[in-house]
Amino acid sequence: MRIASEGAWPQVVDRELDRTPNQTSRRKRIVTAARRLATHSSESVHLRMVADHAGVATSSVYQYFSSKDELLLACFLEWLAEQETHGRTSMPRDAMPHHSLFDLVRNLTIALSETPRLATYAARAYFTDGCPTGANADRIRCSLSTMFADQIQVGIAAANRHALGEMVADVWAANMLALVQNRISLPNALVRLEMAVAIIERRGIATGRTVAPT
Repeated sequence: MRIASEGAWPQVVDRELDRTPNQTSRRKRIVTAARRLATHSSESVHLRMVADHAGVATSSVYQYFSSKDELLLACFLEWLAEQETHGRTSMPRDAMPHHSLFDLVRNLTIALSETPRLATYAARAYFTDGCPTGANADRIRCSLSTMFADQIQVGIAAANRHALGEMVADVWAANMLALVQNRISLPNALVRLEMAVAIIERRGIATGRTVAPT
């Protein structure tokens, strides 16, 4: 399991700032093509196939992504950002804290289970250290932790909400990995996640401001 050292998350350099508008557009086409293939194609996703669907040369794909794993992780990060935006606009304002957090966990789980290739690469990368995709994996965990922390009861200090968000993210990723490996079913995963969310939130409420960051 990836365990972050205490303190700030590793800094990830965003190369978006160094790209021209044409380069940004080309990268977007590549990611869009890869997401479409990962979602709808019955075949394995290959970079040459992605290049053909994006209307670029295969060498152009390698200018932005060093491997298929890195490309699929970029797809997942884009998907996650969309889910976060959708969740913020669709979540009832008067939802109970546990309900809003589990609703987010449940919606992410169901949505990602419908794109098994993205689920597989994201879940495996989450628990992989010392690889070229490590920076993106850190971004996945940080993004998930922040999303989950935002749904945790406001009476808990912000730092501890983030620590609880990290716990939920770790449990969620572990269950997603079990799901894509067919070790559990989707209904079983949802039951386990609901129990875990309730336990983690109860711990946070009971301990108040004593939850230590992971």
